[in-house]
Amino acid sequence: MPLSNDDVADQVTGSTFFGIPDVVGGVYYTSGAAYIQTIQVDPSGSVYVTTSGSLPVFIQGGTVETEPQLSHVATETAFTASLSSQLLAATNTSRVGISVFNDPGSTGYLYLRLYAAATTSSYSTVLWPGSYWEAPYGYLGTVYGVFTSTTGSCLVTEYT
Repeated sequence: MPLSNDDVADQVTGSTFFGIPDVVGGVYYTSGAAYIQTIQVDPSGSVYVTTSGSLPVFIQGGTVETEPQLSHVATETAFTASLSSQLLAATNTSRVGISVFNDPGSTGYLYLRLYAAATTSSYSTVLWPGSYWEAPYGYLGTVYGVFTSTTGSCLVTEYT
């Protein structure tokens, strides 16, 4: 939520940030957590907004453009079908994306689960033979998979 007039006592402001003029900075304190927010306007008129934590940013009467983090490397790993849950991808803080493809030659479904071992009754999603899945944007955690048949394979591609 944006700062209201009642929150002024909890806000600390500054006047400079890395030599770029027209800076508004502050610390917002709520529910025992502090969030830092800075707004910079460089000489060309570009606006830069930085937040920490889950503090939302509200923009009125303008456009905000963001630069997505780009992937430069794709690492592919093939896994043979197994009736036991397999770790398909470990936690990776450098990851910008991950996809899983259940080979069309597989004779069973591939059950995927995030953060814990996959089973046919506890899973995040199911891939039919020949189907494809991408993790939610920004997901850095583990991916597990278990097949319903031992015939087939899957291809995991991790983008960093």
